[in-house]
Amino acid sequence: MKNPDEFYMKMAKAKMVGGKLIIAEDGKKPKERMMDQTKNIALVSLKQHIETKRAERMNSQLHMIDFPKGNSHIHFVNNKAELAHVDEALIKTAEEGEQKVNVPEVEQIVELTQEKKKAYKRLHDQIGKQRNYTKIVSTLNMQKLLMVPKGKTTPSRGRERRRSSSTTRAT
Repeated sequence: MKNPDEFYMKMAKAKMVGGKLIIAEDGKKPKERMMDQTKNIALVSLKQHIETKRAERMNSQLHMIDFPKGNSHIHFVNNKAELAHVDEALIKTAEEGEQKVNVPEVEQIVELTQEKKKAYKRLHDQIGKQRNYTKIVSTLNMQKLLMVPKGKTTPSRGRERRRSSSTTRAT
């Protein structure tokens, strides 16, 4: 049972006629509705563009995901004497020809494959979002075209009619 003291904003436009609830129109003129529809299309198109760029950025970051991250060893020194000592040690290891080969361990490989799977799943989800926004934009554009009053044509329809009539006259 409903509370008689409840009030919803939609109730201001609704009336009971013959036991049926009838909701009145919003009172906007067709031009105002078209303007609102155009704003909606522009906002959704912007969001679609953002999602597309985000998917492109994610895709460009995936090309080096298979390789383990290299270690960068940073030496912190307090004075110039320590700096000379560190430099001598680095030069000595370079002269001896010691090279460290980074062979990834099994745990690292498992971790890399899991990161790779997660990254590709995120990319897949992002592309799905972008496709959904594309569908929404096309649906809104179709609704906008259907809102055009009868007898009036959009500029593209008028051009098509002129072309087709000019081709029929020439033949």
